[in-house]
Order: sequence, then structure tokens, then C-alpha cells
Amino acid sequence: MGYGRIMILGGFNMKRILLSVLAFMTFTACVSAGAPAGDPTWTEPQTVHNQGIKADGIKKVDIKLQNEILNISLSETENISIEILSNHQMGVPLVTIDGKSIKIEQKEKTNKLVNRKCTINITIPKKNSIQTMNIQNGDALSSISDIKVDSFSFKSDGGAVAINNAEISKEAEISTSNADIQISKLSAKELKISSNKGNLNINDAEARNFAVSSDKGSIELDMPKMFDKESTISIGSGTAKVTLPSSADFWTQGDVGSGRFRSEFAQDSNGPKLKYKVGGGDMRILKR
Repeated sequence: MGYGRIMILGGFNMKRILLSVLAFMTFTACVSAGAPAGDPTWTEPQTVHNQGIKADGIKKVDIKLQNEILNISLSETENISIEILSNHQMGVPLVTIDGKSIKIEQKEKTNKLVNRKCTINITIPKKNSIQTMNIQNGDALSSISDIKVDSFSFKSDGGAVAINNAEISKEAEISTSNADIQISKLSAKELKISSNKGNLNINDAEARNFAVSSDKGSIELDMPKMFDKESTISIGSGTAKVTLPSSADFWTQGDVGSGRFRSEFAQDSNGPKLKYKVGGGDMRILKR
């Protein structure tokens, strides 16, 4: 049983009223059909669609979720669009918009909502004024494409993240507790990427300095351009493969536990320092 799409252009009190009415109608229908009265799910995902958000003037986007799938991408439209699809009457993230910021926040304990599924799709026009983007998520997948901001941060618990074509003029910090990080084409002035148990696959990354680490996962880092300030890379029990331009000029300094460190570059350079730390794993520095 579906009730179509709910189109919300503004005024979130009205959104709540509509969602409450929809929940009551669905509940009544399910009881009439003999379905368990406690079943809070809809047969088909319902949509809350915030569109027509003026991109001009929005400087900051803050997203704090628990277990919602998140997709952020670029669009050809003039406005920012936020679409929330959920099959559950409860646990719909709150969206707050003012002239300078957008905030999407999940405050409810959604891990206790049985069979809940929720996806958030955000599209951002090419012409925008966003300077800062901060994202936190729980155990769900996040996908972020074609962003251009001054500063960017992403943090998740067990949710993996895929980032494609990101241009960060200042600092970018990306971390997960137990999930993989997949990055394809990212540039930043300062780049920090870390995971406890996840695998890091970083392709076509550019930064003046970087700090990349994984305790129990693996690391693959490919940098087509040379870093120019002291950087660090750390691996615990996994393997790390760092690929740098064949003409890169740097020197290395680090510690090795029971594992192994190997480099194809000369160790007597006067360039910036690459600090490394290897636990029981294996690290290789290779020429492109």
C-alpha cells in the first residue's frame, strides 16, 4: 500500500502533520487487513522531498545520521534538493534549513526499529556557496560525488564510504571504525584518512601533506603528484602499498615491529619527510 510522494517546499511543521496523517491511515489499513497492529512499516517507501532550496547563501552542511543510506551528488539544477525515502512511520531524520546552513539530524534510536530502511538523496547544483561539509553516520553506506568545498569531514562507525571526485581547498578528514573507505580522485591541502579495521583504497589523491593509517586493514594509496610537507603512513597487521611519482624526492624515517618495510626510492634525499610505522604487517613504497 503506497500513498505516493509528499512534496514539501518548506515548513517542517506541515511535514510532520502530513507524516502523522499518513502513519494513521496506514496503521488503520493494516489493522483492517488483519496485519499485526504493532507493525510500523509501510509496504512501499514513502518520500519526503525538500526541493527548491536556494543554493546561494548556504555556507555549511551538517549531517548527523545513525543507520541511513546517504547519497550526495552534483546536479544540473539551480537549487539544492533533499529526498528522504523511508518504509517506517518513525525515525525520519529532521531537516533544518536557514539562510546560511542545512542540518540533517537523526536523534531517534533507529537500531530498535524493526525492518526499517531509510535512504537520503541530496543533490547540489554546480553553482553553490558551500564552504564546509560535516558528515557522521552509523552502519549504513555513504556515497559522495563531485563536491567542491573548503573543508570536509566524514566519520562513521560501521558504515563504508565511497568518495569520487572531491576538491577540498583546505583540510579533509575521513575516518571509519570498522568499515572500508574507497576514494577516487580527491585533492586537499591537508588530508587525513584512518580506519581501525577497514581497508583503505585511495586512488588519484593529491595533498600537500597526508596522514593515512589502518590498524587491522589494508592500505592502497596512489598519489600522481608529490607531497611537499612532512607526511605519515601507518599500518598495523595488514599490508600497505604507497605509489608515488617516479621522480618523487623525499626521505623516510620510521619504526618497524615484527613486519617489514621496503622502498624503491633512495633514502638520502633532502626533500620532505615521509614517516612510517609498521606493526606486524608489510609496507611498500613504489614508483609509478
